[in-house]
Amino acid sequence: MDDIWPTNLIEELAYRRCVLFLGSGISATSTNDAGESPDTWGAFLNNVKKLMKNPTPEDISFVEEMLHEKNYLMALQAIYDLCDTGEYSDYLKRMYLRKYYNPSPVHQIIKDLDSKVVVTTNFDKIYETVCRQQGYMVFDYT
Repeated sequence: MDDIWPTNLIEELAYRRCVLFLGSGISATSTNDAGESPDTWGAFLNNVKKLMKNPTPEDISFVEEMLHEKNYLMALQAIYDLCDTGEYSDYLKRMYLRKYYNPSPVHQIIKDLDSKVVVTTNFDKIYETVCRQQGYMVFDYT
């Protein structure tokens, strides 16, 4: 196992001294009953940018540049600023909450690490559901 995981990381995990950060790659391991998986960052941003209202050529250029550079947080902020907030919120609910994604074994493995703190920016709430079902406290700061 030392070939895959550095010894010091294993020790930090064992002593619960790590903060785990989950991204869209973890959610992409899930599927719903229709066999669909949540979008990863790149796919999400390319889809949600269609919601932008009256973007200028400069806006479009900036978003495309941020996507090309994989600066996804800046791209999302620019996209969000140009969206109707109600339409954006509805899109997130339709794509991530109402599709009822099932947790994958990866979600359970991460939960079983028993980290004191796990942070995720994912919209789908898959990991949070696993934790709540197993009696863990979940704080949502949205």
